[in-house]
Amino acid sequence: MNSQPIPGPGSWKLDNAHFPRPVSPIARDIYTTAFPEGFAAGAKRYGLPVTTLAYRESGGWMYNQPHPLGAPLGAATPPEPVLWLISRLHPEYRRRRSTGRRTSEILAQDVDEWENVHRPARIAAHLALLRDDPGTLDDAALTAHVNRCVATFRDSVTLHSRLTVAANIGMGRFAERVSEVTGTDVKEVVGAVHGSSPVSVADEPTLRVLVDALRSEPDALRSVTATEADPATALNELAGADGPLGEAARLWLGTAGERTLDTFDVLAPRAIEVPAFLLATLRSAAEGGVAQADPQPVLAELRMQFGRSTAATSEFDALLADARRSLALRDARVLYNDYWSAGLTRRALLAVGERLVARHRLARPEYALLAEVTEIDDALITASPPASVAARWPRLQQPAPPAKTLGAPEPPPPPLRAFGEPHRTNLRLTLLCISLNFDEHEAVVSAGVRGHGASRGVVEGTARVITSSDDFARVQPGDILVAPTTSPTWNILLPLVSGLVADHGGPLCHTAVVARECGIPAVVGTGNATTRIPDGAAIRVNGTTGEVLVVRGSAVGAAGEKLPC
Repeated sequence: MNSQPIPGPGSWKLDNAHFPRPVSPIARDIYTTAFPEGFAAGAKRYGLPVTTLAYRESGGWMYNQPHPLGAPLGAATPPEPVLWLISRLHPEYRRRRSTGRRTSEILAQDVDEWENVHRPARIAAHLALLRDDPGTLDDAALTAHVNRCVATFRDSVTLHSRLTVAANIGMGRFAERVSEVTGTDVKEVVGAVHGSSPVSVADEPTLRVLVDALRSEPDALRSVTATEADPATALNELAGADGPLGEAARLWLGTAGERTLDTFDVLAPRAIEVPAFLLATLRSAAEGGVAQADPQPVLAELRMQFGRSTAATSEFDALLADARRSLALRDARVLYNDYWSAGLTRRALLAVGERLVARHRLARPEYALLAEVTEIDDALITASPPASVAARWPRLQQPAPPAKTLGAPEPPPPPLRAFGEPHRTNLRLTLLCISLNFDEHEAVVSAGVRGHGASRGVVEGTARVITSSDDFARVQPGDILVAPTTSPTWNILLPLVSGLVADHGGPLCHTAVVARECGIPAVVGTGNATTRIPDGAAIRVNGTTGEVLVVRGSAVGAAGEKLPC
């Protein structure tokens, strides 16, 4: 029996895709308040029949619950006749009907606003925090700096969640319509769209400026590309250089280096704490970067089939433009928001921890990462910190709960036929995007390793099983990354790996999108790859069929044996 407290009425689903370990108090407080606020604004903007996606914590783990429009939190889905009436008579449903018909127009506005307003503002906010060196501030100034970091983190989460619908609905509309017209499986349609998100392959302006500066200084370039270079030393030398080179290095390290690596939480290390992979990213960019796959042949075939059936290739082009707009937001809204904010908040809290260790008030700097938001005041530094701060650390070692749902059994999706248009279509697209992001492959044999073919191609290499960013140092060039899932900041591994296999995710998850952007064969949603594939085994990944073959190595099957599926 599960002894965890139920977060509230209704059914609550464990979100270990975004929070693969217990959360810090700061992340808990921000995501249980700011995320639902932002998501509610985004759902309203696109006319979705959803109030918000609520988050609650239980036993240190994060759970979520969708909140249907017109129903209290945790309420069961009403009978279809009642839902039919609500969707037509409820005032908010009626208000959302007009906006729900303007999805394409609103998406274009959101992408334009992101590029020209929000992203520059988020960059400016984070760079302002970066200009303060927490270690040099006095106690009062350090406390104020921590609070500014937390406030920026909260703003970032609100914006990220507000853009969640925008980052998915364009792709959902394209996938559904093209699949309907051409008869192509929706997963194949999704797989044809890439080349729209340069940031997903670690290609962003600060890196390009640094590479240009390196190429103008041959000695510095040689020191970076030398295989024997010590990563931390090489990066420190770049950051300490004079002129444009040092300025560019400091800006890139303050951007890519200060993001957390694998979760939206201050408990995750920053990229700068794993210098080998920042240096690998820089080396790859200096040598030409990651070659992106050419989407044109597959897209051209789909466009031709679509036009043959509808005589309207202009519709295809408009749908594709919306899909690309959504993809452009997917990683960018995370990398310039939550992950950067979490990293800078972590940096500030570690400075607090180091100060308390020096004063013999904490045993380890990391304990400060478990401070409550209400504890971040002068007393956190100038007085003895609450004893509970250090006492919270052991709970981080607890395994994930065996039960994926707390409270009532997870309800089925509401019957779509009960809704009028455009609510029916927008809800259907939302459910499709959720499925494409999170649904794992239903293995016929539980012992097998098989998933969704997420990025076409076949590759053989050494399996490197990575369960957290602590394992990044074990990845070698040409390895095949086998992980529970990946986050946008794991993109720094892309210059090294030749293939990807993930336990979680569907054809539209981050791992799948990134693999397609780079032309790296990938299989996602296996459910058990990290436990079934031995670290160091030679494996073959077929990103077209979704199959994994152990070629050499102890574990899943005899050498050369195809894994059951």
